[in-house]
Amino acid sequence: MTPTPYPDVVNGAANLTSMMTTINTDLVQGWLGAVLLISFWIIIIVNLLRTNEAPASFAVASFLTTLGFILAFVFGIATHLMLYISISVGVFSLGWLYISTRES
Repeated sequence: MTPTPYPDVVNGAANLTSMMTTINTDLVQGWLGAVLLISFWIIIIVNLLRTNEAPASFAVASFLTTLGFILAFVFGIATHLMLYISISVGVFSLGWLYISTRES
């Protein structure tokens, strides 16, 4: 059996292929997460237009969005970045909800 010429090149090509597959999977997950996020925000905006208590309903809706993203991440739909963004939105919305209930 003859040795493979340039084994590094062959390994590099295999690594690049697997990397591209990973990137494609992340892109698909990112798009699914984006569709999920947009649908959540449509629900939030509709909810805001229907209610008078905008800050409280916004905070509750964004907290529900966070819970939805955590579930989506658990089921492998959302990526890590979207999970971090949604957790920060959730913490912010809980703070906003706390402030808006204290003032009234």
